[in-house]
Amino acid sequence: MRCQILLAVIICGITAGSVCADGLVYQLPPDGAWARYNVKTEGEQGFDNGPRQKLDIASTLTLSSVGEVTRNEQKCRWLELKTESKTEGVYPKLVLKMLIPVDRLRRGKDPLSHATLTFFNPKPIDNEKINSFIDEGFNRIQYEIDRFRDVFPKPLDEPKSLQRETIETTAGKFADCEVLWGKSDYDGPLLGDGRGVFQATYRIAIHPKAPFGVVSMKFELHGREIGEEDQPALFLKATKTLTLAETGTKAISDLPKLPAKKLDE
Repeated sequence: MRCQILLAVIICGITAGSVCADGLVYQLPPDGAWARYNVKTEGEQGFDNGPRQKLDIASTLTLSSVGEVTRNEQKCRWLELKTESKTEGVYPKLVLKMLIPVDRLRRGKDPLSHATLTFFNPKPIDNEKINSFIDEGFNRIQYEIDRFRDVFPKPLDEPKSLQRETIETTAGKFADCEVLWGKSDYDGPLLGDGRGVFQATYRIAIHPKAPFGVVSMKFELHGREIGEEDQPALFLKATKTLTLAETGTKAISDLPKLPAKKLDE
């Protein structure tokens, strides 16, 4: 089973020296806040020594705060990430819901590495109970988290500040945005005993009036999916742009049956 991480996620005033990048959370708004981004992906994919396929994908990504709880004496938030696309061959919807300590939801931290509870929407492999590709000991929860790793990178390597910009979006005009640049990479397991790897450079615009801080994000990604020795590697080269399109309050979870207000410690 190929094209599992790299293709699924497709749809899916600071001084130099102290710059940190933090995925999509640079500040934590009141609970119930949500931000929806228009996502445009362009590039190409294919197998080594084989034909190449052009990529031109439009989708949305929504980040929401859908609950506040205290767990093990730590204040936590339920954060939910959702991608939606109508492009053939791409998952129509991916949902990831994570309970994350509040002290990890701030600048310089990596929220995706500190979820204490994680849930995701079922996929065909779950509904059809296809287990032949799930090896014993395979970390399925981490696999689902990693689907979002390209749009939610760890604090970037070699970060630097660029010239500030004013950015106009359908969610409003954001004057004097802080602009950050840096690098990130990923190396993780796939179903079927494969691995997915990528390297990317990021350009992120930040403004305090955006709910979670991020107004726009653009990155150039080079990745590969590596399977068994007798299988050709799949390569991916893409440019992906996220632009804030809409914001609001009173967010509603796509996985509402989970506890939203209180958990037993």
